[in-house]
Amino acid sequence: MNMSPGTKVRLTGKFLKNTGQQRGDEGVREFTVVECGCASCKLAGDGGTVAVDERRGTYDLPGYYTDAEKAAHPELVHRHILRVNLQPKDADGRWVQRARFEP
Repeated sequence: MNMSPGTKVRLTGKFLKNTGQQRGDEGVREFTVVECGCASCKLAGDGGTVAVDERRGTYDLPGYYTDAEKAAHPELVHRHILRVNLQPKDADGRWVQRARFEP
């Protein structure tokens, strides 16, 4: 499943149901994949993450990250989501349906 930078994605219905978020704004949100070079984003397959264009909620909390950590790891600013929990849009703007089992 291609989720390169610029790809539009949303959280899967299965993920939303399992986390009790079927209702509310999280289910209608659309994210854009951004470039990230962290170790988790480099993992192949659904075990890795994808960085999206949303600031991580903890990034701006005082004392959560030091200035040195922010400088050394610029990827900390972005929210990271497991690939398996995302559904991408195709070039025609339609949501791509994931297979129930992907070996």
